[in-house]
Amino acid sequence: MNNEENSKKRRFGRGAPIIALLLGLALLAGVTTRIVSASLKRAQEEAEPVMSVATAKPTSPQRPTAVPKTTAEVAPVPPVTAAPSVKPTATPAPTPAPTPTPAPTTALSEDKPSSTAPTAFVRPVAGTLETPFSVEALVYSRAMADWRVHTGADYAAALGAKVVAVADGVVREVREDVMLGTTVVIDHGGELTSVYANLAALPTVSEGDAVTMGQTIGSVGATALSEAADVCHLHFEMLKNGELIDPEDLFSGPAR
Repeated sequence: MNNEENSKKRRFGRGAPIIALLLGLALLAGVTTRIVSASLKRAQEEAEPVMSVATAKPTSPQRPTAVPKTTAEVAPVPPVTAAPSVKPTATPAPTPAPTPTPAPTTALSEDKPSSTAPTAFVRPVAGTLETPFSVEALVYSRAMADWRVHTGADYAAALGAKVVAVADGVVREVREDVMLGTTVVIDHGGELTSVYANLAALPTVSEGDAVTMGQTIGSVGATALSEAADVCHLHFEMLKNGELIDPEDLFSGPAR
């Protein structure tokens, strides 16, 4: 026995250090393994939150809530009313211009007498020469009871006897003369003028009228105060270039 035990001791005694080394290495390896495992586990545990965050399924981003559009209040537009149709008005046919009527024998004041004096005359009234023209010799006036010149010719005639224009002309004046009464003045042209005085109050012509030779212009009256005492007559005057002339010089025939 002792030999066997010794033999075993010798056999095992020689390999004991190796075994012990191996056991130590195995023990160290186990400890190291546990340490490494513990370290890995700890590292894994520490890394899991990171991994969970890293590997976590990304959450789909929330879409921003659309801001509701603000609808501006629009005033209702009134319906367009169609413009009423306008029917074209027919253009009236032009009215023909009226045919001018012939001018009457009397004319307006713008009528002008002839530039030349007439050469033919008629007596202004049917009557006799009562008082002749006299500017050089004085004539006695019964109405005024004095001696004076006589600027015209007095032709005795019945009251109301017609008085006519001695030639063509234009009536330039109808007046009430203080001394000679109702008076009509006619321009015959050529600086020749006739004056008819002591007429009835209402002559038959007006200022501006055109008259012809022999046309009635009034009637014999009794309106001349300066000759009221004389017989009923027409006081008649003629002027050439503004100067008084004897009316009898113009008449070819005798006074009648």
